[in-house]
Amino acid sequence: MRPNDVDPAKNDALSRNAGGVGFPDVAPKADPYARPSPAAESGTASPETSRDEAFGSLRVRVTTARGALPVCGATVFVSPCGGGVCAACATDDSGLSRLFRLPTESLGGANLGEAPPCARYDVEVLAEGFEPAAFVSVPIYEGVTSVQCAELIPSAAGGAGNG
Repeated sequence: MRPNDVDPAKNDALSRNAGGVGFPDVAPKADPYARPSPAAESGTASPETSRDEAFGSLRVRVTTARGALPVCGATVFVSPCGGGVCAACATDDSGLSRLFRLPTESLGGANLGEAPPCARYDVEVLAEGFEPAAFVSVPIYEGVTSVQCAELIPSAAGGAGNG
């Protein structure tokens, strides 16, 4: 073998380990534009999930007024318009909710020039020391992650946001 030749056995091992890149310690990166499988998102998919079902995602970003600071520990409730609560969680240190995976209308029947079909959800945010925030009829589209920003206003009483 010449100095610049690569041993075929070693090259094959490198390719298997790094997706063909030739670097043994680097794993191949996932395609950032690939649609996740229903089972991979937020753990809400079940084995009975049909491929015909459509899902979109919602994340809520909770901050103080004008987005100055994240609000950690705010409670986020998501419910279908006019229905009961279907999901809830507390925000993390960054003021972000978990990713809610929600059933929606399929884009399969949409006609060009028409508004795309969607499902609509109500979102309520509660945090101690802040006025409650409510968002009515937030649209959720198939295959899209929507982000609802909730800028909370401090309550005058400084209590649990009841008044």
